Amino acid sequence: LARLLGRAVARAVTRTWPDERWDTVVYIPSPLRRRWARGFEPAGLVAREAAAALHLPCRRLLRSRKPSQVQKGLSKAARRANVRSTFEAIRTELKGRRVLLVDDVRTTGATLREAARALSRAGATVHAATFATVLRRNLDLMEADNPGSPTGGQDPS
Repeated sequence: LARLLGRAVARAVTRTWPDERWDTVVYIPSPLRRRWARGFEPAGLVAREAAAALHLPCRRLLRSRKPSQVQKGLSKAARRANVRSTFEAIRTELKGRRVLLVDDVRTTGATLREAARALSRAGATVHAATFATVLRRNLDLMEADNPGSPTGGQDPS
């Protein structure tokens, strides 16, 4: 699955930024507790596959400065506060580098924003990509304005 998603990310970024050339792919590290529980990092797996498809190195150039609580269920403002100043770039390798930052899921963009800020402060130019984006909560795809749905996109009541 990581290979499929990573290749999809690679195709999407080359379509979105056809003239862009990156030096490396960087991923947002999972919190240590989640990494231990899962045994892997979703963003890291996809980033490695995207990097391979783009013929780029994939590097772990971000580290957590502090633990953050799980983002699931937090409001947009709470997510921003939760990840504020969480990430630190490994500075020795980023001055003047062009970085493709990969995360697994973008909900509000707070984590991506903080990670990109850390990389930018270290001197990198950053483009960000995710393989999933939350459109909105309680999205009912079966009832969305779809003429082919059982209710024709109309409220059945």
